[in-house]
Amino acid sequence: MVYNEVVAFERRNRDWRRVQYEDQVRNNPLDYKTWRAYITLEEDGAAAANKQRMRGLYGRAIANVPPTPDQDEKHYWRRYVDLWVRYGLYEEARGGGDAARQVYRRCLNLIPHHKFSFGKVWLLAATLELRQRNLKGARSILRTGIRKAPKFKIFNGAEAWECESVSGTGEFDRTRQLYERILDWSKRPRVWISYARFEAQENHSIQHARMVFSRAVEYSFIAGSKKGTSLFLEEWLNMEASFGDLGDVSLVNVTSAIKMNPKCKVDILYNVYETGKEE
Repeated sequence: MVYNEVVAFERRNRDWRRVQYEDQVRNNPLDYKTWRAYITLEEDGAAAANKQRMRGLYGRAIANVPPTPDQDEKHYWRRYVDLWVRYGLYEEARGGGDAARQVYRRCLNLIPHHKFSFGKVWLLAATLELRQRNLKGARSILRTGIRKAPKFKIFNGAEAWECESVSGTGEFDRTRQLYERILDWSKRPRVWISYARFEAQENHSIQHARMVFSRAVEYSFIAGSKKGTSLFLEEWLNMEASFGDLGDVSLVNVTSAIKMNPKCKVDILYNVYETGKEE
């Protein structure tokens, strides 16, 4: 009895909210926040299983393209694009790989890339292709994204996947070149660590792996990042320990790292010796 009353109450509340949302989007079709809330309401209810109904709702929402592609209006576009993203994820979650592909393609065709772009859409479209075991398609999407909208997020995603795919082929020089290209764009810790692990695990080159970590430690130390320096030293120490008898944990310090680098900064090295501190 109580359960039935609760269900009836929730149904009435849902119906009331649906009426409210319909009224709001009718008065302001560009109210993307309300469209999002409306979609969430339906996806959380029984309508989620009704593809035709959900596609109709998504279709109504994305039909309201922001009027101007000015940089000042990007926040409107961001909310609008989020509706496309949800639509694509909805289709894929229900087994519609081809349908999701079409959603992302239509979205990318609408975005005014000459003004601004959204890296997450390119990455989601490429990730979909990877899940569909279409590596060639994923590469094509990311390279197109880099050409149309050279954003770091797209570049990093493209090169990271490229590194992973190439490293398994034994093309060590090419993979190393790709990592160096990533470092030209970003020197985030995960890039350095991934690079060092590639050298140690794929290329089986202890010396190359040490050189990568030495460069990472030097860069972080000179930049004044105590957290970064500590992270790299810890990762390097773990790597040396994993080498067993071939490892040399005595190398894991800032002084050794800077000395290993042929382009070491003499004044920085001198400061380390003078102060005796390795921040």
